[in-house]
Amino acid sequence: MAREYEVVVDRRPLWIILLARSQQTAIIIAGAVLYWVIVSAHLPGDLTSQGQKALGAFALCVFYWVLNALPLMVTSLLAIILLPLSGVMQSNQAYALFGNEAVFFILGAFILAACLMKSGLSTRLALSILHRCGACC
Repeated sequence: MAREYEVVVDRRPLWIILLARSQQTAIIIAGAVLYWVIVSAHLPGDLTSQGQKALGAFALCVFYWVLNALPLMVTSLLAIILLPLSGVMQSNQAYALFGNEAVFFILGAFILAACLMKSGLSTRLALSILHRCGACC
């Protein structure tokens, strides 16, 4: 029995199709430009350069949260990572604001485990171990 598939042809102009597909990339680039503009702008009043960088990180995270350019988890981790990278504070101080170092170790282990599960590598590793060691048990 032959199946019949309906072919749908998109008749929109090519520039509209490309614009629709590159919207997320444009938002991410616009966020980077926003951060750069805030960090390189003239310092107002009593604001230190560290305060200006922290303000830029805050504005970048809010920009990404509002426009949903990145997943919420990635945007939240961006705030934790951007503060030490921009020199606002030491990494141990920034991580202490969000929890203990052990929490981040466990979070990293869960992220790696999720990647292994999604790619199917965990199943392949388990089957490989069972194939090599299964007869001896």
